[in-house]
Amino acid sequence: TPYETLDPMPLAVTVNLTVTQTNALGWLALFPGDIPFPGTSSINWFGNNQDIANNAVVFIPDDGNIVLRCGGTAGARAHIVIDIIAASVPIDYASATASEARGVLSAARDQLSQLTNSWTAR
Repeated sequence: TPYETLDPMPLAVTVNLTVTQTNALGWLALFPGDIPFPGTSSINWFGNNQDIANNAVVFIPDDGNIVLRCGGTAGARAHIVIDIIAASVPIDYASATASEARGVLSAARDQLSQLTNSWTAR
């Protein structure tokens, strides 16, 4: 499901980013696809066989692309798990009832859980 087909369109996603079975020293960065690499990482590992998790909030650009960038020392590698926890969607809290707000968030979460091809590694 492309982001642009979601209603309302999420402004950002909150993810749990996990690395496991690490090797060497490395890092991962998640960032919007419409900007160059900002130079900061979302998670780092510092040795072999570590299991580390971290939360990240990633803004979604108009084209819907989110970039996963990997780096580290020679031989750095890890298995990566990305869980989408939540979507930040525009809600007019001044006029929305609690039930309407929950409905919007629930619909966005359900639609985001169907995303399979929106992550780009580079």
